[in-house]
Amino acid sequence: MISFPLSLVLIPYGIILLLFALLAAYSVHNLVRYGATTNSSFVATFSFLAGAVFVLFFTWQGLRGTDWTQEINFGAPLSGATTSSL
Repeated sequence: MISFPLSLVLIPYGIILLLFALLAAYSVHNLVRYGATTNSSFVATFSFLAGAVFVLFFTWQGLRGTDWTQEINFGAPLSGATTSSL
């Protein structure tokens, strides 16, 4: 039986979040440096940042009540469970 804590899932999530933050910073830098002379570029930059904040906020709200110390077990047989009880 393989078991690991649920908090181990946060490592790949954190790496993906860090990669997104780096690419977003680079993208916003390019928008401000090379294309910030029009109103549409300001709208695009604001929309991008507002969308990222929106997603991060609702991710935080959804994961707030999670017990990260809980263990995930793989390979353990279902003891006494039937398909009707699942």
